[in-house]
Amino acid sequence: MKTGQVWYALLAVVALAACESGRIYPPADKVNLEVGETQNLQVFANGDWRDAGVTLRSGESYEITAEGSWTSGAFCGVTDASGAGVNPLCGGDPWGIGVGGSTLIGRIGINGKPFGVGKRIVLKADADGPLFLRDYDLIEFDNTGFMQVRVRRHVEAAVLPPPLPQQAQATVLPVVSALQFPLPANEKRVALVIGNGAYKDSPLRNPVNDARAMAQALNGVGFEVILRENTTQRDMLRAVGEFGRKLSSNSVGLFYYAGHGIQVRGKNFLIPIDAAIQSEAEAGLEALDVERVLEQMQQAGNRMNMVILDACRNNPFERRFRSVSGGLAQIDAPKGTLIAYATAPGKVAADGDGANGLYTQELLQAIRQPGLKVEDVFKRVRGAVAQKTSDQQMPWEASSLTGDFFFSRP
Repeated sequence: MKTGQVWYALLAVVALAACESGRIYPPADKVNLEVGETQNLQVFANGDWRDAGVTLRSGESYEITAEGSWTSGAFCGVTDASGAGVNPLCGGDPWGIGVGGSTLIGRIGINGKPFGVGKRIVLKADADGPLFLRDYDLIEFDNTGFMQVRVRRHVEAAVLPPPLPQQAQATVLPVVSALQFPLPANEKRVALVIGNGAYKDSPLRNPVNDARAMAQALNGVGFEVILRENTTQRDMLRAVGEFGRKLSSNSVGLFYYAGHGIQVRGKNFLIPIDAAIQSEAEAGLEALDVERVLEQMQQAGNRMNMVILDACRNNPFERRFRSVSGGLAQIDAPKGTLIAYATAPGKVAADGDGANGLYTQELLQAIRQPGLKVEDVFKRVRGAVAQKTSDQQMPWEASSLTGDFFFSRP
């Protein structure tokens, strides 16, 4: 918007606002997004209202995000979808919606009230209708640039049954103080513990309880524990990075995960609560590849690593793509590493009925037993789980450990 056009713009606002409800919108095929599904589009600065091709449903939540840059004329300056940094003369709010000029704005339906979107908004629709988006500048002929916009049906945390009271966890042995079992000189123990249960479509009862109990038990035998519950993919990646930074050449690293996991083409992916996986190709984009955890451990050069995966439940996405197998895939354990599964590769294990899953329940007891080598810990767990499930669930490990390790020393 040039300097000489400012007064023209002010006059035009009145006329445009008065006739706004009579605009003609181009027809577009509409989609009704299911939870986690997305619609991608471009919104150009020099255009009128852009039909997003999405019909919003009253009471449902939608996340709208925008990346890019545009300008409402050279005089106004370049900005992103927030409109930040625009020349004040270009930053008016003629419709009184609480945002400045050059902000990405939206409306629901042809006569809907405009609202600010900016770079990101989680919107609870107050009416049924198509979504429209545009640059908040009413004289758009000299505008340039565009925004890449994603509309996503928002993933809300599932409401899970409350965790069982502490006294219900009677099978968990009392925490043994690590001071009773001094660690070898200079040995540092670091654990990352993640429990995901609040999935929108397929919630799990046990993982958060399992993670909390495991964190407590590991802390009791000398581990510095990073505990994360009901994590998004971003949370998981950040936690893995933090975990890697804490490891060192004299440390023992342990990664424990309880929640949904899938295998795709021989690779294992751990599922965050906000994952929206529609095809095999999206698994690597929406979930955490177990290889990334192993890479962090290997880069640290620590003497021993353990990866424990209680993630062999039924695949929550199996109806969307046929080739994904049940359970998890076998991973070759790098040198100095033990990888433990709640059940054999390719098999599935049920979520437990009590406070903890059966596998984790038995593991919690075994790691607190003084004098058990790590291989004997998992052998004891395997025997107990197999016996209690009549061999229907058989825990499994892959190991390339070259030294001894005791969770609780003799």
